[in-house]
Amino acid sequence: MIIVWVVCSYVALSFFEYVSHRWMMHAPHGVMFREHAILHHGHYFPRGRFVWMLGDDPAAQFISIGTGPMPLWTAPFTLLLFFYVSKQGAMVFLAASAFHGILWRLLHDEMHFARRGWLGRSRLFRFWYDYHRVHHDEPRFNYDSLLPMFDHLFGTYRSPWRT
Repeated sequence: MIIVWVVCSYVALSFFEYVSHRWMMHAPHGVMFREHAILHHGHYFPRGRFVWMLGDDPAAQFISIGTGPMPLWTAPFTLLLFFYVSKQGAMVFLAASAFHGILWRLLHDEMHFARRGWLGRSRLFRFWYDYHRVHHDEPRFNYDSLLPMFDHLFGTYRSPWRT
């Protein structure tokens, strides 16, 4: 049953990430529009300058899915799961949230700050890098970070390898 909870947790986290990225970070009325769309996309990583080598992005605290505000957004879901559905499911979701946040922070930093360690040389990272680069080139596409499922579902997927 734990495997089912892991898969369900990851799908739910991917959905939360998609919704927050698309409608809170990219909608002009979104609560993090300035920090994300203006600073992160427009100033620190504009089109054509995806990798930043000169220092830290001060807007990063607002875009980090796991170490930023994401746990606050998923807290009500976790509590509902804990009290009304399954304590085990809530604990798995909480662990998956932490893992997802740490993984996304590592990946996002590697994408923008190009340290090129073992992570940056992996084939899976290359897909994530190209997928996210498309989002910076065309901010109306590729909102989901690690799993493009909801981009496909909502019609916002753009292949990094399109001709």
